[in-house]
Amino acid sequence: NKIPSISFFGPNTPKLYGPIGNNHITMYKNMHCSPCITNFNEKSTNCKHFECLKSIQVKDVLTELSKNNILK
Repeated sequence: NKIPSISFFGPNTPKLYGPIGNNHITMYKNMHCSPCITNFNEKSTNCKHFECLKSIQVKDVLTELSKNNILK
């Protein structure tokens, strides 16, 4: 796939649901409670804080984009 993409994961794991191929960036903070949505809990969560998504900072995204030559 030649079109680059960036995917954000929080309560779910990119290992199971992430993009396939080489031209993708996956943003995921593997926190102590991640992944909280799994097949074992019927893909539901009681999470109220979603720190897994809130902890992904703009600077982290820009760094990944720059590192992968998507930003010039």
